[in-house]
Order: sequence, then C-alpha cells, then structure tokens
Amino acid sequence: MKLLISILSYLCCYVLSANPTVFNYDEFGSLALEIVKFDVFYKTPDAVGNLYKSRDQDDRKYGKGGKLIKDDKYFYHNDEEGNLILKSTRNITKPLELPKATNFIDRLFGHTEEQKDQIANHQNWQQGDTAYTWLANGMLESVQNPNGELIRFEYDALGRRTAKLIIPPLGARGLIYRYFWDGNVLLHEWHYNLKERPKLVIQNGDLVYTHPEPTPPLGAGGLVTWVYEEGSFAPCAKIVGEEKYSIINDYIGRPIQCYDESGNIVWETDYDIYGQLRNLKGDRNFVPFRQLGQYEDVETGLYYNRFRYYSPESGMYISQDPIGLAGNNPNFYAYVHDSNNWVDVFGLMELFRSMSREEFFDIKNNGWDGKGNMYSKWFAESYDDAVKWGHTMGHGTDSKFYVVGFEIDDDIAKNAFIAGDKHDGIGRARAIDVDDLNKKATSVISINSQRVKCN
Repeated sequence: MKLLISILSYLCCYVLSANPTVFNYDEFGSLALEIVKFDVFYKTPDAVGNLYKSRDQDDRKYGKGGKLIKDDKYFYHNDEEGNLILKSTRNITKPLELPKATNFIDRLFGHTEEQKDQIANHQNWQQGDTAYTWLANGMLESVQNPNGELIRFEYDALGRRTAKLIIPPLGARGLIYRYFWDGNVLLHEWHYNLKERPKLVIQNGDLVYTHPEPTPPLGAGGLVTWVYEEGSFAPCAKIVGEEKYSIINDYIGRPIQCYDESGNIVWETDYDIYGQLRNLKGDRNFVPFRQLGQYEDVETGLYYNRFRYYSPESGMYISQDPIGLAGNNPNFYAYVHDSNNWVDVFGLMELFRSMSREEFFDIKNNGWDGKGNMYSKWFAESYDDAVKWGHTMGHGTDSKFYVVGFEIDDDIAKNAFIAGDKHDGIGRARAIDVDDLNKKATSVISINSQRVKCN
C-alpha cells in the first residue's frame, strides 16, 4: 500500500517537474524508500534497524548487534571486537570444510599440503577480496584491495587522520597524502611520492628524521586549502595555489556543486538514500566531502567519519559504535535513521536538549554554564522526546523553544547518569556535568525551533 501511495505521489510530482524524487518513511520515521525516474530504491529497516535493499528484506543476512554477514554480492567476516576484517565473494563466514576422504590412502595420510593451505588461508585475503586491519584503539589501520593495493592510515592522539599511504603491489611507486587540521575540520592536504617521506633513525643516541618532510608545491597538484561555513563542517570553498573555487551545499551540508572563478561549473552531483554519488559530473576527487563530516577515500570506497568509517554500499559503519548498548540502539553499526534530515559528523552518539531562547544564545556565546545549582544538563536520547520535554517545561517567555542535537564525546555519554526508560514520564535521558561539556568537545548537529502548545 505504501509503495502504491509513493508511486501515485511520484506521478503527481512528475506533472510539475520532469525529474522529481519521492521519499517514503516507515512508522518510526526511518527513511525507507526512494523513487527516481520511475526506479524504486529500497532502504528498508527491520525492527532493530538492519537495512535491506529489497522490499521483502531477503537480500541480506545479519548477525547479532546488526553485524552484516551476507548481501547479494559479498560475504563478510568480523573479528571478536565486531570490526570488519574481510569481504569476499567466497563464503568466508565459517572455516572451510573439505569433503571427507573416501578411500584408504586418503584416510591414512589426511589432507594434502595444498588442501591444508586452502583451509588455513580460507579466511585470509586472497586475490579479489578486501581485507581490513585495526588498531588497538578501534581505528582502521589498513585496507588491502582486491588487486593487492594496500592503503594505510595514520592518526593523531585526537583521532584525526594525518596521513593516507597508497602502496601498490609489485613495488610500483606509492603516494602519501598528508592532512593538517584546524580543530575538528580538515584545513590543508597535499601529497608526494612515498619514497620521499623522511625516515626516523637513531643518530648519536637520539631519534631524528633523515630529512625534512617535502613541502607542497604551489599551483595545480600542490597544497589544497578548504574553507568552511562559519562554525560548521560544511565546506564552502577550495583553494589550490592561485585558483579559487566556490562550493555549494544542499540544506544539510552535502556538497552538490563547485564553480571556478569565472562562474563555470567544474563539479556537480546529487546523492542517493545511502549517500552514494549520483549523476556525477567532473572529477570524483575534486570535492571529496560527502555527508556532513565525511570524506571519501576512492581507494577503499569508504567515507572517513572521524572516529569510524561509513560504507555507502551497505548504508552502515564497518565497526561497532564504541559505546555499545550505552547508545540505546540495538544496532551497533547504524548510521542516522533519516539521512535526508540528520547527520552524524563524528560517528558518535547523538543526544538532544530542549532549551529556551535565552539558554540557546547563552550557550552559543559563552559555552555551557551551571547557573544556580544546575551543575549538570539533561539530554534526551531521541529528538521526539526532547520536543515533548520542551512542551512540558514551557521554555521561554515568547512561547518558543529550541531543540538542539549534539554529538557527545563517547567518554562523556558512557559515564553520564542515565535515567529510566520513562524519565518524567517521557523517555530515556542522560545528565551530563557542565564541566565535562566545557572540557570535551560537543558539536551541534541540528537546530530546530518549536512553539509551545496552548491548551
């Protein structure tokens, strides 16, 4: 019935526009369907948030906690921490079992050396597979592509990626991409031949580098500088040498167009419901930013999301939420439930707070303040509950209040005091100390205003 309604809506829109896009949502407000040029694309969630690309939810198989095991193209194998470590067209979900020997000689001597190698390497990388390795802190360390190319990543102490190393097979020339940050946004990037990278050696008992790191050349192919909308993760300009480009974003901060100084369009795209590029014009890498807070690595097909990596192919992260069940989501790999209206700039926990106009501008100008005896602030775990609290509290004298979505640091969210499932008769909430909110980064991801209901 919902599909029929969506198709009828599309036909009505088609009368008004040549290429309309129609979306449909399930009863929980999750984005579930998209119709483009009479093609239907499914993003059907089940009861615990597992996504399917079919109406009947029969194209994928999931394990506990939302772990993807199989889809219509690949099998997936995860380590004990829930991190994806191998993707293959072979069935790698369990150890290889060869047929039992049927004659006396084979039973006497057992498997041949070749068969033993097959068993031992079944769940390891082979030509055509994609393998992933992880650091002890849960950050992605490397990806080995189906052709054998190795991509390695390096990070600073804050989880910001500082380098991407491209190491081709058979000793071909490699590249290193270097990244320089301004707080939580990428400011500069450049690349050079991997062989030119300085090495750390011991000299007279001290650790020193063999030579200074190569500086980026000016002009094309040199230093890239990114400019952002004030106080935002949305890029608005790209500077390469003397060349300047303007970036146009959609309503939730995704880049959709890029223009040179003469007003010529040099890059353009739109997005499907999984965040993949559609109708791309220009070099894919020219603007690498995708959904807000995400940076695409074309070498891996993944979007770097600061603390995790998102797969636009599956519509989910390839590692678990580091706070696990504390995130109040039974699916540890889930992205936002509605990518048309919500973003996840860090891959961390989203919390929501309703507040008066006065509190909103006070936080914006002065940071978190424990006025009176309010040494902690309450946050709802869902947007809808925050709206209910706003109506209940009657914030503000102008009958208007704000509901603000925040990305909260994992350590803060995990250690916060958690109220019951029906705090104030509404829903789950967390009390977070003002000192923690000021000491550790909390990023605004959405702002919506509401009117207080009048009885």
